[in-house]
Amino acid sequence: MKNITLKLAISLLVVSTLFSCKDFLNKNPLSAPSKDNFYSNDAEVNMGVVGIYNRLLLSTDYGLSYVAALDHCTDVGWYRMANASLQTIGNGSHDAGVGFAMAFWRDAFSMIGRCNLLLDNMPKHIDNITPAVYERADAEARFFRAYNYALLSELYGDVPLIKTTLPLSQSSVSRNPKSEVVSFIVAELEAIAGKLPRTVAAGERGRINRWTVYALLSRVALYNGLWERSAAAASEVMKSGDHALDPSYAKIFTYDGVNSKETLFAIQYGKSQATWQALGSFGTRMVSAAAIYIPVQATVDSYECTDGQTIDKSPLYNPAKPFENRDPRLAANIALPGSEYMNYQFETHRDSVKCLNYTTGKLVDNIEATHAYASFSGYNWRKYTDKKDLTSVTQSELQFILFRYAEVLLNYAEAKIEGGTIDQSVLDAINSVRARAYGVDIASAGYPKITTMNKEELRNVVRRERKSELVLEGFRLFDIRRWKIAEKVMPGALYGRVKASGTLGRLSNAPVVSADGTPSYANVTNRADMFVIEQRQFNAGRDYLWPIPKVEVETNPNLLPNNPGY
Repeated sequence: MKNITLKLAISLLVVSTLFSCKDFLNKNPLSAPSKDNFYSNDAEVNMGVVGIYNRLLLSTDYGLSYVAALDHCTDVGWYRMANASLQTIGNGSHDAGVGFAMAFWRDAFSMIGRCNLLLDNMPKHIDNITPAVYERADAEARFFRAYNYALLSELYGDVPLIKTTLPLSQSSVSRNPKSEVVSFIVAELEAIAGKLPRTVAAGERGRINRWTVYALLSRVALYNGLWERSAAAASEVMKSGDHALDPSYAKIFTYDGVNSKETLFAIQYGKSQATWQALGSFGTRMVSAAAIYIPVQATVDSYECTDGQTIDKSPLYNPAKPFENRDPRLAANIALPGSEYMNYQFETHRDSVKCLNYTTGKLVDNIEATHAYASFSGYNWRKYTDKKDLTSVTQSELQFILFRYAEVLLNYAEAKIEGGTIDQSVLDAINSVRARAYGVDIASAGYPKITTMNKEELRNVVRRERKSELVLEGFRLFDIRRWKIAEKVMPGALYGRVKASGTLGRLSNAPVVSADGTPSYANVTNRADMFVIEQRQFNAGRDYLWPIPKVEVETNPNLLPNNPGY
């Protein structure tokens, strides 16, 4: 991997080639602005905005968004490629030279550089730019600068706060305290929210709106203990009436859910421009996909039963039929053994050498059970896999959602709980999300309704809810860090299904599940038969932050000292 340092990233002054996507991002400008006259009219400003949005298309291995990849260095997922940097972050064997952290840093600052370039140059030509175009572009650039700083500050802690384009001679910057960066983010988002439209036109799908700003503000404030601000920002979205929960949870993450009112903002893809390997990265070997990113046994066992109790407490849980009577989001998010998946019976146990082809009605060789690199955990992701991608498993046009309404509701509930202002609105926010999972209205009796007003109980409900609802959307790493539970959930054996012959992959009994939804397998009598994917470690004195990349501190000593332990 090229050692592209922060010095180079922040000194980029020319956007050379811009590729684009559907709707708004598909509107390529006819000509590029000159180096000496950047952003001098509406067309050039819009080109600059497209250039910023296009940075979201940057990806890690196998075309997966950085954000989508993050869950796979947590307790809910695993990245299969041996000794790859994302895998080493997950198992705690990484160092300051880890490639994933270096690439994330580089690309985030590259996007910040594009934002600063636009913000620095537009004012020079303000008289030549339509006021509405100017105001919207200004707000969008400031949003994405804030968004990238939100990611950077959570992952690395103290980071350089660069608000303008710097010449190379001034690029040896120092790190600013995280608290200063967070204050900047909050102030920026509060300043720009009113400058963006409430909704975007049909031909502009892929642009942020006013409520995307409030959603980010709610998230950043929540992550940093600003409870009142987080709840207030979430409330702005909730009161707007412009977004709502989709009646179908599973549909949101398919092509049929592209225009869902639940989506506040999503990365857009298009085959003529840029695609990602949704099905190719998550899917079964039966359709020539590779299951490179997978859920693990602990993810499956985190989901409640339909009575709202964890599997170790619910009388509805049957180890012989472990997927029955479970929260519907389990089957919506994860391809479960025995289920139909991409037109085949999905079965990963090594004894299942044949499986049913639902298209032909015939038994065929089960590659998922015999392939050396079939799912190591015995499970695949169903979320973000769509049969429409079967014709080209490595070139998906499916959008990847960065902000949606369910998160806003859970942000609101958690902020109110932690801020000590628990009322009926908290229960309504949580129950709306839970009811939707069951396909019913909040007033219905057809789901396990939350009624407690106890702060500790509600805290754990929200933590379980975020894990079940938001899995594979890039939240888990930030959640286990800010809750300071990573040191509990990360170390030890990372388990897949039971592999012993004759067991059909079943646990003999339910593991003990903590109040926040973390299974422990110490009590499982056939634990020795579970597949151990890897052994993990977590150094609480080091691993709550990623390292400032080694190449950065070697080039710019002003970034020292590095984070503790690196």
